[in-house]
Amino acid sequence: MFAKLPLHEQLDAWLGAGAHMPLDIDATGDVVVHGAVVTGHPCIVVATDYSKQYGSIGADEAEQITEALDVAVERGVPLVFLLNSGGMRVTEGMATIDALRRLLRNVLDAKLAGQRMFAVITRNAFGGTSALASLCERRAMNAGAVLAMSGPKLIQHIAGRDALDASDADAVRALIGGEARAAMTASTQLCEDTAGDYHDVLSDWLDEPAPDSDDFIYDWAEELHERLGDRALRAPAPVPLASLEPETMRLVRHLVGDDADVKRTGPVLFARPRKAGRPVVVGLIGGADTTAPAALALAALLLRIVNTPEPLRIVVLLDSESHSADPADERVVLSEYLALLALATRYVHDEGHNIEVEVVVTGVTGGGIFAALAGGATQVEMLRDARLQVLSPEALAAIGKAAEPDTDTLWDALDAGAVDAEFPDPLRG
Repeated sequence: MFAKLPLHEQLDAWLGAGAHMPLDIDATGDVVVHGAVVTGHPCIVVATDYSKQYGSIGADEAEQITEALDVAVERGVPLVFLLNSGGMRVTEGMATIDALRRLLRNVLDAKLAGQRMFAVITRNAFGGTSALASLCERRAMNAGAVLAMSGPKLIQHIAGRDALDASDADAVRALIGGEARAAMTASTQLCEDTAGDYHDVLSDWLDEPAPDSDDFIYDWAEELHERLGDRALRAPAPVPLASLEPETMRLVRHLVGDDADVKRTGPVLFARPRKAGRPVVVGLIGGADTTAPAALALAALLLRIVNTPEPLRIVVLLDSESHSADPADERVVLSEYLALLALATRYVHDEGHNIEVEVVVTGVTGGGIFAALAGGATQVEMLRDARLQVLSPEALAAIGKAAEPDTDTLWDALDAGAVDAEFPDPLRG
């Protein structure tokens, strides 16, 4: 099996011995970066090495990938990921949050500028690497490979063994494996776990012309909406300002005014000012983990704001502990919904719309939802008593680690660069 070969043998078998050359990348880490020519097409290949800390990505590896992306953009060639990774390197603590935020920002900017990207997942793509794969134009997976924001142990820990037995390989593959992913989304292609099949899939993609659609982000949002079916949230409906949670109500009143036009659907908030000079406020409120429907509803709000005459500032209030580990959300590929939300946030900021997107952490957050919004935002801030976690306590427990609340503070986040500033809340001094 190709997936069980050491990484250097995978690269030789897949690309051809001598057909790939190391690039002069300044950053040093466990990711392998090569330049390659595949059936006459030059490309940059980024490969994670599972033998080194489960292929996880820390600060050094994120910098390697960023430099590889810069080379691909400069040369005008595709970027190709070869992924077998447990996700971001949680052992680096707050630094890994900063690393993922900055890596996603670079990937989002490149994608919006037309950079072509392709991913091959040989065994695992969890957490941040599943988001990277979901931002690629196309993915290739074998039947035994898995892609998800949350690993099987976490899904079992949160949802219970009746929902998913993490020791049952067939059940895991049925939920998050290659066949399930290929059946759910046309952007994932199922192939055999052989060097020849991966080579053919990549070659076919390289032969295709680049997509020529300025509306691809809206097309993607529509596809994800249809995928949800009856689970999709309704459009936000008017609610009294006083019906919001006290902290949220206080912040909305401060930012938008007492006469704000406030709407809500589930945990998704929308508050429009009636006076000039105030920001539009949106957000995920209430503290619950972010589901696929909630991520899509917030992305849709942001995309609609672009097409309306609004103030040139959007404040996103974030009170969502983490991304959902519910099998219902993983079944529809939660990674894609968070990737779309990240892309929509960056699109609002960066595509000539001249809109500042300010994310404000108001409660406890972390995981994929913070990465998605922080990666796309212009500025990220926190209230003084808010908390930013690498992973939720439940996620840490699922991998045998304990939470350390003393390291989740605003000051820790500022020191690591995971957020930019304390939110200037004049009501608290």
